[in-house]
Amino acid sequence: MAFILLGGLAGRGGRYLQYPGYGTEGHRTIANLYNTLMHAVGKPQDQFGRLDVNLAKGLQRGPLPELLT
Repeated sequence: MAFILLGGLAGRGGRYLQYPGYGTEGHRTIANLYNTLMHAVGKPQDQFGRLDVNLAKGLQRGPLPELLT
């Protein structure tokens, strides 16, 4: 599933992020995106919804730091 986020387009140019596919090293979940949005609005959340039992718990917690910079 793909997501497109738009924002902060005040002349800074765009950037493209692609995370590795399911189950590969560096893979992140949609829950990480939701955690990131919560951090961005000042309501930090490190877990969203149910964890995927097939993935390491650490990969499913916390925000995406690449989107918070």
